Order: sequence, then C-alpha cells, then structure tokens
Amino acid sequence: TLPPVVFYLFVAGLAPATVRSVVIIALEAMALVLERETDPLNTLTAAAFGILLCNPQVLFDISFQLSFLAIWGILVLTPLCMAPFYGVREGMAKKVLLFASVSVAATIVTLLPVVHTFHRASVAGLIGNFVAVPLLGYGAVVTGFTALPLINLFPDAAALLVGIAAWLVRASDAVITLVAEIPPLPMRSATLADLSVLYLALLGLSLIKTE
Repeated sequence: TLPPVVFYLFVAGLAPATVRSVVIIALEAMALVLERETDPLNTLTAAAFGILLCNPQVLFDISFQLSFLAIWGILVLTPLCMAPFYGVREGMAKKVLLFASVSVAATIVTLLPVVHTFHRASVAGLIGNFVAVPLLGYGAVVTGFTALPLINLFPDAAALLVGIAAWLVRASDAVITLVAEIPPLPMRSATLADLSVLYLALLGLSLIKTE
C-alpha cells in the first residue's frame, strides 16, 4: 500500500492534507505489522505531532489547521450526527446518511476558523461534497492514475482515460460554480475566544468519546 500512496503524495505536491493522510496510513500499516490496536484520535494526534516536528511553521498554515480540525470533528461528531439513524438498515440509504453526517461534522468544526480567517462562511460545501467527492475522489483521481502505467505501453488507452478524468473535473467544476452562488452565511467575524470555546468543546467530547 505504502509505495503508491507515497508516490501520490509527491505527485500531489506535498499538500498538508495529503501529508496528513499518508502519515496516518503509514502509522496504521506499522500498527498492523506490529499487531497493535489503534485509536483514530491517537493516530490523528501522532500524525500532527510528526508533521510539526519536521516542519513547525506549518502550524500557522490554514490548510494544515483546517485539514486536521476537519478530521478531528469528523471522528468526534459523526457518531453524534448518526445517532438518530442507528435504526436504519445497512444499505445505500445509510451510506448516504453517513456521507451527509461526515460533511455536516466537517462543516461545523471548520465554520468558525473559516470565518476568523476569511471573514465569510458558507454551507455550500454540504451540497458540493455530494458532487465533488464522487466525481473527483472516486472518478478523476482513480481514472487519471490508472492512465499513468499505460502512457508508454498503450498511449491511446491512456489518452482516453485522461480525457475521462478531465471531463469529470470539468463536470465537478461546473456544479461547484453553481453551488458557489448560494449566499454565504451572515457571519463576518469570529474572535479567538470563540475559537477557544470551539476547541475546548471538541476536546471535551474527545475525552468523553475515549472513556
């Protein structure tokens, strides 16, 4: 698993969110080899500290902050969002509810930091995720990388796959452009005190979750 994941990391440009994902995958793989149990929050924390040890300045990168905060919120809040739907049977309906809960959790925990940094916030991402994630995450990325080993052996097949990936990206862009027309929330500022309350609430929920 690790070689293609690390290859993707460098192709993707070492973005903080991608580095986070690769470090977490590496830690999970190491735990699997050592036959040790893992806890998602502990793994996320270890990944954050590992990245900060190598590059402390990244702490002030908003991409780094939002990436880890979103995953933290997903791990803590998604079970709470799904609690009313535990009676729903396994199937497509439950997968859609889980996907929506993950989007809601990530949006809730990043809302105030986004307002603090960019002085605006929107819930358009809740709708955009239903389009962007399937088209890009499961479509364009997979199709594009499938084309890589075929470039020299079967250039026509590679060109077809890259063309499909490009079409998926354009389709996603078109939908996101429409979604972006949704008016932003009437929020223009968030103080450090507001952020502190958010982080303390998340920390409290995290401690309750681990007990």
